[in-house]
Amino acid sequence: MEFTKPLIIIYAGDGTCEMLAEVKAGIEEEGALCQVQRCDLGDTREMAYRAAKRSVLGIGIGVAQEGVCVHCKELERDNPLFEVKKYNRDALRIMGINAARYAKGLPFKILEN
Repeated sequence: MEFTKPLIIIYAGDGTCEMLAEVKAGIEEEGALCQVQRCDLGDTREMAYRAAKRSVLGIGIGVAQEGVCVHCKELERDNPLFEVKKYNRDALRIMGINAARYAKGLPFKILEN
């Protein structure tokens, strides 16, 4: 599938519906659009990196049971924008918010530990 619209691409693994819902809510809260595609590589960095390379906006998110990663196509694979392994609903939503803010050129929201 070729993506030609300005969307944040999300690659999501199996068993991530609840996590995915929070990430998408954060993106939508900022007024951005996203497209979800199933991809279960198990490595959120690789998923996010590949998604970013396919996105017209250059922003990708990988969602797997182990965590969430936000990447942009200008960065090297092992240097993502954001990554969380221990997460809660707020952290997941902030990941989506920050992906959308990156697309819009706005300051990031701080993720409290």
